Amino acid sequence: MIRLYKMVLLMACFYMLNESRSQVPSEKSIGYGLRVGLNYSLSGLSYTNYSGSTGLTGGLFISKPVFDHFALLVEPGYTGISFREQSSDKRYNAHYLEAGFTLVFYPSALSREFAFQLGYRPSLLAAYNSEFIEYGNYVPKTFENNKNKIGGLDGVLHGSISIAMSDFVNLELGCNYSLSNKTTATEVKGRPSTIETGLRLNAVSLKEKMTKKEKSLRDVIAGYSKGSLFVMLATPNNKELKKLEEQGKIEEMKLINTEILARNQKIMRDFKENYSISKVYFFMDTSAYKLISGSYRGIFVDVNLKADENIQPDTNNYFVAAFTEDISTYTNKMHFGLFLYDEKMNPLGKPFSHPGNLVAPVLDGDPINYLRKRANYLGVPYGRVIGKFNTRLFKYLN
Repeated sequence: MIRLYKMVLLMACFYMLNESRSQVPSEKSIGYGLRVGLNYSLSGLSYTNYSGSTGLTGGLFISKPVFDHFALLVEPGYTGISFREQSSDKRYNAHYLEAGFTLVFYPSALSREFAFQLGYRPSLLAAYNSEFIEYGNYVPKTFENNKNKIGGLDGVLHGSISIAMSDFVNLELGCNYSLSNKTTATEVKGRPSTIETGLRLNAVSLKEKMTKKEKSLRDVIAGYSKGSLFVMLATPNNKELKKLEEQGKIEEMKLINTEILARNQKIMRDFKENYSISKVYFFMDTSAYKLISGSYRGIFVDVNLKADENIQPDTNNYFVAAFTEDISTYTNKMHFGLFLYDEKMNPLGKPFSHPGNLVAPVLDGDPINYLRKRANYLGVPYGRVIGKFNTRLFKYLN
């Protein structure tokens, strides 16, 4: 019996190990990208007459995952280090070319969100100078106490922690401990130790994310192409009509109704002529709440804008379009144009939303009616806007 328990326990452990390994990220390919950041010299820790300054650091990196918990980094780059002597306001600057070698450790084999990094960065002093403050500005000076020489070799041990901010951006905070710092209170020689913070941008992960997003968009648009586009048409503003009726402006009421009818018929005609991605159907904005609730029967209209229960499109996969005033996702301001929504009337992002969908308020139209929030846009080139929208989506179907 005891032997049986041992066998069951062993099989369970084997299963759990296999299960955990099967969930390890599958990406084992070489990655590359850009590293940018800032450093701060720690010269003042050894001698109080020095004070650190901020310098730039950056470069390229190539990464290669190894095993479940580890990855290797090769990092050619540049680091500029600066510090000053407080008593005399002398400033010392040095510019290093580096070749870093780093081992990355992921505590969790299932996640790349947090990591420890340990490595060695040999460096070559490419340039240096000393400065002295005169009349409020630092000017180059030669000081005998600066013993550095161009071409000098230095090296630091690098340790840091890395936190994933997204799939392709990591925030890093670390320390570079110098192995060649021989600076004393009276002489400057060798590379100082620094603390460092920066961002690592992985170009491969960014490309994979963009590719995955584009594939997802292609799938969505391909689904819509097999479904339908429901175009929402405007109806007169009842409050405005009631106010005009109270004022006895019957002719103006008729004019508004005529204008909106003409506008809707123009939109219907232009969609049929310029849109080819999917089948297209039309409904009035007063039926929008029925569409959201999933009640589709009797809401679609014919060419005369009359509800026709015989129009029964496939409602399994559709999206909604409307020429209306809404908040643009690009300007965060109210605009008139072609806006796209999902089946719950939530705004759709790129490529459905686009600056080309927006229509200028005076574009061949009547600015007075625009300012009065009236629905008279007979001069708007609906067909051109629809045609551009159709072309933009069609690119994702090829």
